[in-house]
Amino acid sequence: MTSAIAALAVMFAAATAVAEETKITITKKDCRRLVRHTASAGVAYRPGVDAYGRKVIPADAGGRRPLKLPEVFEFNIDVDIRKYLGGPEDDAAAASAAVIAAGKATTAATSAATAATAAEAATTAAQTISTTATADAATAAAAATTARAAADASPFDQTLDATADTAEAVSATAATTAATAASDATAIAAGAAGARAAADSADAATLAADKASFAETAATAASTTASLASAAAGTDATKAALATSATSASTAATSAATSASDSATANTALIAANRKAQKFTGLNMTVGKVRYNIKTGTLTFNGQSLTDPDQDALAVACRSILKGGK
Repeated sequence: MTSAIAALAVMFAAATAVAEETKITITKKDCRRLVRHTASAGVAYRPGVDAYGRKVIPADAGGRRPLKLPEVFEFNIDVDIRKYLGGPEDDAAAASAAVIAAGKATTAATSAATAATAAEAATTAAQTISTTATADAATAAAAATTARAAADASPFDQTLDATADTAEAVSATAATTAATAASDATAIAAGAAGARAAADSADAATLAADKASFAETAATAASTTASLASAAAGTDATKAALATSATSASTAATSAATSASDSATANTALIAANRKAQKFTGLNMTVGKVRYNIKTGTLTFNGQSLTDPDQDALAVACRSILKGGK
C-alpha cells in the first residue's frame, strides 16, 4: 500500500510540473487497494440511534453532565534503559541467589540443631559420671568415718588404724574425683547450653545472614563442648560413653561449621547479586511525546506528523469515488 501511495504521489508531482491542467485518473481498483475498510452505518455505534436508524433512548438518559474532553491529548513515551543493560538477567540471578542462600541458611540452622543435640548428649554422659562419682565419694567418706571410729575404739590396734588411714585416703581421692567430675559436667553443660541457644536463634532467624551467624556460634559452642567432654573422658574405660558423645559432638560441630560457612558464602553472593540488580534502577528515559488533536485529527510524535496528509486526501477522494460507484 505504501509503494502504491508513493507511486501516485510521484505521478501527482510529475503532472503538476508538466501542466497544471493535467489530471490523473484513479480507478476504482486502485482505490480499493488504497482505502481502508470503512464499517457500514449499521455497524458503527451512533448514540440515540439503533442499527436500523430508528431513534432510541440514549444510555445516559439520567441527565448526567457530558464529559468535557480536552482538545489535545498528550503523553510521553518512556523506555526502561535497564532492560538493555542486563536488568532482567540480573534480576533472575538475584532471585536464584536468594533461593540458594535461603536453602544454605536452612541447612546451617538444621546442622546447628544437630550439633547442639550432640553436645547435650555429652552433657548427659558427663552428668551421669558426676552423679556416680559423687555417690562413690559419699560411700568412701562413710567407710572412712566407720574405719576411723573403729580404730579410735581400739587405739592400740595398728591394723585398724592402718585400715582407717587407707579408707580416709580412698575417701579423699573419691572426693577429688567427684569434684572434678562435677566441674567437668558443669563446663560441658554450659557449652551445650550455648550451642542450644545459638541453634534456637538460628532456627528463629529470618535473615540468611543471621542464620549463618548463629549457626557458626552454635558450631563453635558444640566444638568447645566436644573438647571438654573428650578431655574429661580421657582414656578411662569407665567413661567410654562420654568419649563416644564427645566424638559425636565434634563431628556434628564440624558439619555445622561447614554449613554455616556455606551459608555465609551464599549470603555474600546474594548481597552482590542484589547490588548488581539494583545498579541501574530507575533509568527510565523519555524518548518522545505523542500529541493528538481531536478536532484536526493531527497525530504527532516529537512534533513530527504520524499521518500522511497526501494519503489522507487520497483516501477521501477514493471514498468519494467508491461511494459514487465510479
